[in-house]
Amino acid sequence: MSLPRTLLRPLRRLYTTARRDREFKNARQILLGGEATRPLRLKGGLVPPDLTDREARLVEQISLVSDPADTMYRPGAAVSYLCAGVSAVRGIDASLAAAGKTISKGAILDFPCGYGRVLRFLRVMFPDATIVGSELPGAGLDFCRSAFSIQTIPSSVDLKTLTFPRKFDLMFCGSLFTHIDERMAVDLLGFFHRHLAEGGVCIFTTHGPHVIDVMNNKVLEFNLSSEGKERLVRDYQEKGYGFADYVGQSGYGISLVSQSHVAELAHRVGTWERVFLLDSGWHGLQDIHAFAAR
Repeated sequence: MSLPRTLLRPLRRLYTTARRDREFKNARQILLGGEATRPLRLKGGLVPPDLTDREARLVEQISLVSDPADTMYRPGAAVSYLCAGVSAVRGIDASLAAAGKTISKGAILDFPCGYGRVLRFLRVMFPDATIVGSELPGAGLDFCRSAFSIQTIPSSVDLKTLTFPRKFDLMFCGSLFTHIDERMAVDLLGFFHRHLAEGGVCIFTTHGPHVIDVMNNKVLEFNLSSEGKERLVRDYQEKGYGFADYVGQSGYGISLVSQSHVAELAHRVGTWERVFLLDSGWHGLQDIHAFAAR
């Protein structure tokens, strides 16, 4: 006689949670133990080579709590998940150094924070700062608030009018420009410029020409139609900004933007300067840009 489904469901959840927790603990040991020092390619991103002493301490200290709804995690990819955080740490450190900026207290924004892939690192990187996570209202925002003891502010798809009650000394935006069209990208830059404190640094990532090679070599499969992919690359090459919707979606997909075009868009919204740029700097895939308000 088989167990009723009402009993099987909680058992499956317990098993899945235990397996995920065990995988994240093993991933931490892989990074700390040096087994990931060779350039393994996972989900299109490179596992960071040797951790610095500081990075190792952060990996030891971060919370490994996770939520089953986090789509940034896939079974078997916990190492890649943590490496995205380590890669963000490197980009943030390099950007702050280039800007001559030191942060001890102040306010830091992770936008969008998702389920805390980078946020968990920010929490231990800047223990005396006010850490704020922003995301569209829902389970992710609730999870980050309770799991990482941070402040949260609901976001909106209307970035042009989105207003927060404070400004920030540091902003990190991983993989949002990569999914929106040029009009929304300008609105997003305007939001960042309005909320950047004097002397603050805004760091964000974009897809550059490296992603074309990734798509052509099928290292990563993007859910684009053949027509969408052709338009994406053509507009990028002709205009500096290409965008194509995911199949079955509208206004959300994949973008490509040249580094020079990023600077042009940034200067449309106000006076700030790019202080750091790194090709394929985040997770071996996305370009890192840092702009500072002088």
